[in-house]
Amino acid sequence: MSTEPMPDDAERLLEQACAWLSQLHSGDFSTSARQELNAWRAADSAHEQAWQRAQALWAGLGQLRGRRSIPGAQPLPGEGSLAAKIQPSLSGRGQGEGMQTNALTHFDSLAPSLSVIDPDITLSSVSMQSSREESELLRQSPGRGGRQAKAADALAASPVAMLDSRRRGNDSPRDFKVRVNTRTRHRGRSFRLAVACCAMLAVTLTALYPPAFWRADYLTGKGEQRSVTLADGSRVMLNTATALAIHFDAGTRRVELLAGEAFFDVAKNPQRPFVVTAAGSEVRAVGTAFAVKRQSEQTEVELVEGIVEIQDAGQQHQERLTAGQSASIGANSIALKSAGQPDSMALWRAGYLQFDGLPLSDAIAQINQYRPGRVVLLNTALADKRISGLFRLDALDQAIASLKAAVPELQIVSITPYLVVLR
Repeated sequence: MSTEPMPDDAERLLEQACAWLSQLHSGDFSTSARQELNAWRAADSAHEQAWQRAQALWAGLGQLRGRRSIPGAQPLPGEGSLAAKIQPSLSGRGQGEGMQTNALTHFDSLAPSLSVIDPDITLSSVSMQSSREESELLRQSPGRGGRQAKAADALAASPVAMLDSRRRGNDSPRDFKVRVNTRTRHRGRSFRLAVACCAMLAVTLTALYPPAFWRADYLTGKGEQRSVTLADGSRVMLNTATALAIHFDAGTRRVELLAGEAFFDVAKNPQRPFVVTAAGSEVRAVGTAFAVKRQSEQTEVELVEGIVEIQDAGQQHQERLTAGQSASIGANSIALKSAGQPDSMALWRAGYLQFDGLPLSDAIAQINQYRPGRVVLLNTALADKRISGLFRLDALDQAIASLKAAVPELQIVSITPYLVVLR
């Protein structure tokens, strides 16, 4: 998964989108402001993408308040009474069949309505009436001529006057203007602070929890593994930093691998195929056992038992795998690998990490997927040195120490328990 910082332009647009979203939920969002927002979104596709990203952040945070049901969480008639053993993650998916969280609806439901008291009275009418009274007082006060009238007009049209323009009984026009100006400055500072916090939160959440994880029904953190039983009886084991979304319906059992790696032990049902998708690639099975790993735009498949049909994202190539075979699926290609032993596939399920002639840089990348902290290779001249071995996932510090046996010129420096430098 990518945790690279966003480009400056994308971050700037996200800040603008968060500013619009904060204003939208502030209670002070006029028709003209909504027209300006629509014009901003329509001005450029990048603006619309930033707006959608800001809304996803807002909705994703709202979903932390409770759980939701997963499509296909209940078995169909004839599939037994198995239920998912582990409840979906609190983060929710953010997207799905009819399951989107509408943050605007939630916040709108919290707004009080004066029409409950009197259908003919609204917040805007009350505010407008009081603002007219205050502007008239300013017009009648002596000593400022036309400037006073202009100030009165500006005050009557200001958002602060529209929201709360009632004057205290002992306030003079001068005191009232000072109070309004002070409140406006405070609101301006609060608004800027809200925008800054929203932008900081957006960048932080994007770095720590990529958007793919917001859509997940089941997920694991770094170094975590997890087993679940789906409604149809199929068993899934999630490897480290993995996210899955479930899309079951009456005709197809579809699972989307959003990130990471998972092993599927599929319950047989020829009338209802089991399909795993990853980066557009597709693995279709009826009853079998296989592992799928998503790596950027590549999808790795290892078949332990049965038969699966695989298809690339461009739907240009199809292949059928039998037990012991593996393949790498690209956007428009499929590369079959030499047949191996099913027992040696997906050894991470048994708690092992296996390197078989793997470049040192790739071996370190795999260690970093499981181990807390970071291992950094500074000596790039050693990146292509080949590493072989079988290491326990719960003893990766020993695996790091053993790298020196394979690469004698390698120096290992432990700066902290969470930062190891190889040079």
